[in-house]
Amino acid sequence: MLEYPFASANAGAEACYPFVDESLAVVNPFEDAEAGGPLWSYSRLNCYAQCPRQYFLRYERRIREPDSKAAQFGRAVHDVINRSLLMRQSGSVVPVKVLAEHFVGGASMLSEEDAEEVAALAAGFLDRFAPQGRFLTEERYVAEIAGVRVQAYLDLVEDLGHAVRITDFKTEWKPYHPTERMQLPVYARVVEGVFHKPVIMRYWFLRYKRQAVKEQEFTPEVRAAAEEWVADLTAEIGKARGFGEEAFPARPGEACGVCGLGLACLGFDQTEPETTPHAERLAAVLLRLERAKESAAEALKAWVKEKGPVKVGEEWFGFYSRSSWKVTDLKRFVEILREAGKDPYGILRPESRRLRECLADPDLAAVLREVLIEEKDTYFSHRDQSPD
Repeated sequence: MLEYPFASANAGAEACYPFVDESLAVVNPFEDAEAGGPLWSYSRLNCYAQCPRQYFLRYERRIREPDSKAAQFGRAVHDVINRSLLMRQSGSVVPVKVLAEHFVGGASMLSEEDAEEVAALAAGFLDRFAPQGRFLTEERYVAEIAGVRVQAYLDLVEDLGHAVRITDFKTEWKPYHPTERMQLPVYARVVEGVFHKPVIMRYWFLRYKRQAVKEQEFTPEVRAAAEEWVADLTAEIGKARGFGEEAFPARPGEACGVCGLGLACLGFDQTEPETTPHAERLAAVLLRLERAKESAAEALKAWVKEKGPVKVGEEWFGFYSRSSWKVTDLKRFVEILREAGKDPYGILRPESRRLRECLADPDLAAVLREVLIEEKDTYFSHRDQSPD
């Protein structure tokens, strides 16, 4: 197996790990070049910078990544804001709540509670901000950067006269400045090549009521950094393509937590089962992975106990502590929460093994059930008996 021959343009000294791929179909994905050459984007380049293996599976193999609740939630928020802005531009108004219910209703993983949160986040922006003058939403632009074609999808573009301001909406919990990531600098470079005006970059973190905006001018220094980032990564990917699949190793780290290609990364079939044998094979894969996870954790615990925490990417493996609480005066505890307008029974939800043991005693269970309300939900797992 080839050693990975290139120093990453973005990852510094982070380790890359080769992979063994025996079950994915053998193909040559490098022969289907688009007319005019590849069309790059920030998400495509950043995917490679975070993990070459994920890039290969997503963009070269074009394996379909399953949808996620977080992705559906983010799209719903963007759709509500986009539709509201377009309606305001045309002089019509539809309540944000109605729009949220509409878009959430078309998302398989979202609930009524999610619709309320989508409406609240969208309204938080719309109530505080009304675009002045000419503006565009959900626009796509293409420009040449460092000799390659790059596209950008803009949530909001405003013509301020002397400049163009681009805004990207974020539903993330941790804010950051426009130059901490290359998304807005790359977008700004594309927009500058289209409008030929100075560009102002802005993130709007929708979960924040205060200090929701992080804004910065697109300076010559930022432009140079964006051009260098695009040039370095496209060149690196081009070299990797010359070596083939082995030049796209996995780079475990923070990106693993949001990657939907975990099965394909390990060489397993990524698609949902359509037949009983297929479902059985997938269940067998799950058992293997669970056992492998347990074995790896036990082996790693011994190392960490003796040598200390282990860092992979931005993730630390080590021993952490957590707190649990014992109520010494249950009656007073309930009174305090009720006085504060809280639901004490939403907090007091005993699910411990010791309670289950008490309920197994018929005499004790008969008394306990006088003060217990049983609420059932479903969860996916496996046991030695059929759930039927």
